[in-house]
Amino acid sequence: MFITGKVIALRSSQAIEVPVEAVRILIVDDEQIFLMCVHSQLSRKGFIVHTADNTDEAVNIAMKEKIDIVIMDGQLPGKYSSLEAIQLLKEMHAPVSIIGVSGMPKTYFESSAIDHVVTKPVNIEHLVEIMQEALKSTSGRSLTSPQ
Repeated sequence: MFITGKVIALRSSQAIEVPVEAVRILIVDDEQIFLMCVHSQLSRKGFIVHTADNTDEAVNIAMKEKIDIVIMDGQLPGKYSSLEAIQLLKEMHAPVSIIGVSGMPKTYFESSAIDHVVTKPVNIEHLVEIMQEALKSTSGRSLTSPQ
């Protein structure tokens, strides 16, 4: 999948193009290498990317910034459990899509408000496809690709 620098927002029956920079992502993981790699790759594609390495920091960022998609590990340090943080993020930024990433089995996320689950190691193109689905399901926007 390629991203051309545009996002399509569907309102009513009319498609409206908006810049990819309008899509704000929060990555929450306590693995610094994972944070740096995914941040770098998504930033190069044009997304606005925030990172946090614990649940406290994630909630603090979400209180200050508009977030469209959260990419979050299933086991994180912090005042809140990952599942509690997910609930708070959903309440603060409805609609927001939560993509769980973990080396843990997918069943770990089943009881939470996770919209999608991706297992580590993460293939960035697969992650972007999941993000595409997440945007469509929560806000009616979709990433464009070349014809």
